[in-house]
Amino acid sequence: MNVKSIQILSLLVFSVSISCKNESSLEKEINALEIDFVVERFDEVFSKTTTKELPKIKQVYPFLFPERIPDSVWITTINSDLQKEMFSEGVKQFPDFKSEKESFENLFKHVKYYDKTFKIPRVITVADGVDYRNKLVLQADLLIINLMNYLGEEHEFYQNIPVYFAERMKPSQITPEIAEIRHVPVGADVISPSGHTEFSDPKGLLNFVKRLRTLSGGKPVGFKLCIGQKSEFLSICKAMIETDIKPDFITVDGGEGGTGASPVE
Repeated sequence: MNVKSIQILSLLVFSVSISCKNESSLEKEINALEIDFVVERFDEVFSKTTTKELPKIKQVYPFLFPERIPDSVWITTINSDLQKEMFSEGVKQFPDFKSEKESFENLFKHVKYYDKTFKIPRVITVADGVDYRNKLVLQADLLIINLMNYLGEEHEFYQNIPVYFAERMKPSQITPEIAEIRHVPVGADVISPSGHTEFSDPKGLLNFVKRLRTLSGGKPVGFKLCIGQKSEFLSICKAMIETDIKPDFITVDGGEGGTGASPVE
């Protein structure tokens, strides 16, 4: 989804209101556009997956199955009580996803009308735990919606979440947040995933850690890891040996969620 599309999304999602009785010629033209897409309910598919079926499911959704995680972990996850409860709550709140799909369709039609290059993303729903900071993933051709983040502001899953976050965790927030997820200047290119401006390799990362430690007067400095390949971590270890620069701490991310500008892995 390019910059022009994102800007149109941001402008339209809060203002588009179509009246069947007083429909303008412009709205009629927009509504006449053909939009063809399906909402893939991966949350339901995954809940019914067996050991025998798992390899096939992984072929259809490879970006949802990191290679480092063995099949046994996925099967254990499917059969866990917590995961079963999440599947159940997702289906209870979104039995058919019909109204949400209609909202997406209306939004996509408006974007397509104003941006002829717009491509409809592949839309996939998942049930992957509650993460109010990373509620969905939006990339050029992929939209992944974690239903656990939209169960309703008073849902029991949100008891320990601050009220000002929980009040935005309801079904009606999905479409607005698709538009809000990125804000960039008109005419600027959006490159996803974005690169860090301070460094581009492991040695650069460690030199940056050293610089921050110096500027902060010796305060502890570390970084967060969410790595898809073992070689990436090994390259950081090698850089530590070569530069003799080591962080004070390393936070390991479980990889359960991601921002709109992060790789889907």
